[in-house]
Amino acid sequence: MAAGRYNRQVLLGGVALVAAVVLAVLFGVDRSRPAAGLGVLTGVILVLLLSLFFSPTVRHPPAVLLVSEADRSFGTHRTVVHTLAAVAHLAAFSILLLYPAELWAGGLRDKGAVLVAAGLFACYPRAMWRGLGVVINADGIRAEKFAGVVIVPWEALAAEPAEPERGGGVVLTYDRPDLVRVVGGWSVNRRQLLVEATDVQFLAAVVDHYRANPEERAGIGTPAELDRLRVALDQAPPGEKAAEGEPIGRGAAVAAVVFLLLTAVGTLAAGKWAEGRFGEDSLIAWLLGLISVALAFAAGGAILTAVREFRKPR
Repeated sequence: MAAGRYNRQVLLGGVALVAAVVLAVLFGVDRSRPAAGLGVLTGVILVLLLSLFFSPTVRHPPAVLLVSEADRSFGTHRTVVHTLAAVAHLAAFSILLLYPAELWAGGLRDKGAVLVAAGLFACYPRAMWRGLGVVINADGIRAEKFAGVVIVPWEALAAEPAEPERGGGVVLTYDRPDLVRVVGGWSVNRRQLLVEATDVQFLAAVVDHYRANPEERAGIGTPAELDRLRVALDQAPPGEKAAEGEPIGRGAAVAAVVFLLLTAVGTLAAGKWAEGRFGEDSLIAWLLGLISVALAFAAGGAILTAVREFRKPR
């Protein structure tokens, strides 16, 4: 798994490739072959992303931090997962742009799908450019998320342990939420730290350690301090270590999959009924179709979670 050093190169290369294909069509190349090429590119990336999901680094991320002596900080490892997803997203979206006449001749559903696909780019601009990660320094925590950066001074944290989440996050509790700010974009949840390739229990323990030991923050960003930190965490009493989140359980995972699939099928059926009752260009039919697609994606995520639960030793 890449450590996130090549996010910009991958993204710029993908954008250049897709732009070259679109420009070729604009200059007279038959659009069927470029469209097929973009479809193949999208499919290959999706297969690669699916395989990365089952890689050891994603399933069992290591308890490691990167040392940046230049910035005097510790940082979590990053991946190119969201960057690859952005390239696939752009390639799939560009296929629609190759057929503008057919697209705008379509109904409300087709036009709405294009607007939704375009709007999704605004949901993760920072993740596609830099990946997700957390930077810890003497001043506090810098959480680089999907669409913005959350700055958390140490003084903002309450005297409560950070809570690791099984999905790849750590939830903080604030005593002074007014000190927390978002820069460079926006964030839905300011309490949540998101990571890609670093063990969340380890990260939660690191946050708790420096919250409770302000005199040691000056050493952050040096190899010697990272070594000392590891020794301190290994020697911490069990009650002071970050606890693992409650297991989801195989039964709950399967129940979530079944519920989401049944709901998606029901919503899709309702959408088909609405098409026959009000027309396929009606707003209610389009909304029901959009909801069914969203539920299908959620069911896909639940299936991956269930697979991960069944792969764990009991």
